Amino acid sequence: MRKGVFFTIAILFSILILSPLITAQPPFIQEGVFTEGYEIKIPPFGVLKQGSDFEFSFHVYNISDGIPVGNSTTICQLHLYNSTGNHLFIDTNIPHSDDVGIPNDWDVIIDGNNFSLVGDYAYLIQCNSSFLGGFDSVEFQVTSTGRLLKTSDSINYSILTLGALFLFLLCLYGGMVLPFKNERDEEQKIVSVEKLKYFKVGLIFLSYVFFVWFLNLLLTLSTNFSVLTQFTKFFEVIFSVTNTVSLALFVLMLFLMSVLAWKDLQLKKLLDKGISPD
Repeated sequence: MRKGVFFTIAILFSILILSPLITAQPPFIQEGVFTEGYEIKIPPFGVLKQGSDFEFSFHVYNISDGIPVGNSTTICQLHLYNSTGNHLFIDTNIPHSDDVGIPNDWDVIIDGNNFSLVGDYAYLIQCNSSFLGGFDSVEFQVTSTGRLLKTSDSINYSILTLGALFLFLLCLYGGMVLPFKNERDEEQKIVSVEKLKYFKVGLIFLSYVFFVWFLNLLLTLSTNFSVLTQFTKFFEVIFSVTNTVSLALFVLMLFLMSVLAWKDLQLKKLLDKGISPD
């Protein structure tokens, strides 16, 4: 009964964590639409890497004739906001790259300290001359890796994570139910060597390997999806510790199996001679 409850809780916990990833959506771009004025075109980068400097570049065109606009007649400014609406950065006079030989680009470099936290951000660009103007607002995300997995990727990772959890629970269950002690008769004397004990030890270690793999997948998911970023440090610490001790546990398992094999070999020799080891 307790084992069934343990399995149910573990599976429900994984589904609770992974289910938001299936509906992960990319950021959207909202553009100002006018019949005359300025049209601002921005490369749809979508995702930035946490803590990295970024060069925002855009082009400005006259809507009526499509001619590029430079800073000889126009001033552009940029405002950066975080998900709570706080004003992080402002540049009221963005330089135009024609000044340095790059045609049509308006460029502003924002220090990576403004992207110290993962999550949703947005910026607004406004350009005005004496008679014309335009604006564009863009929402984007900052992640620890600088990339955002697609819905198909999230489904694949979720399947792998659930598969790793299933294999972990399966091996752990096998390691728990297989016998370890040698078979005894009614007088509690050893009558045969229990060979399944080696499978028991092996399955317990294998369950540990699948548990480390499961943590690795959770860490990967948490670093790529904003719905899990609050767990990133936790998964990172747990995975680091479990992965570090893996080699030591493997050596310990080999040593334990060697000791068991030597003892069982001596025991079998006594049993073959009809001598009770007890």
